[in-house]
Amino acid sequence: MATAKRKKDEIVQVGLRIREDFRQEIAAKAEKAGRSFNAELVQRLEESFRRESADKVLQRAEETLVKLEKQY
Repeated sequence: MATAKRKKDEIVQVGLRIREDFRQEIAAKAEKAGRSFNAELVQRLEESFRRESADKVLQRAEETLVKLEKQY
């Protein structure tokens, strides 16, 4: 079954299966941060993608430095 085209900024609902102990941990972190369970999940997912992007930039910078050091 084909999925209809959605706008990139459209909010969509997704299903997620996790262990109960993990759900409880997320719920506790959300409460401590003053966020809803959903907002906590979204925040943590967005952070992980930003961190992954930053890690890639750092890795490329390190590789460039190594190349430059070999030239001099």
